[in-house]
Amino acid sequence: MDIRTAVEKRVETRIAAARRFAVRVRNHAKMVDCYLNTYNNHRSFFSDKKKITTDIIEHPQVQKKLVLQLIFTINIDARKAKRKAKIVSRNS
Repeated sequence: MDIRTAVEKRVETRIAAARRFAVRVRNHAKMVDCYLNTYNNHRSFFSDKKKITTDIIEHPQVQKKLVLQLIFTINIDARKAKRKAKIVSRNS
């Protein structure tokens, strides 16, 4: 193996790692957006903000729409999404 191929492989590996990291960052941003949308939908003028936050974080399965939204916006495999949807529907 010469120096050129070694450098090319290293560059390819770094590019692949950067792409994986970008996908994780995008998925995290979508997840945060879903949680914030759920929070804003349940918030009202007289509601307790801390109670809403703890309910959403501790019991996401109760928020069936939140879990399904997360599954479909993050592009999870269709078979896994169906399984998770069945689990969510059984728990609610």
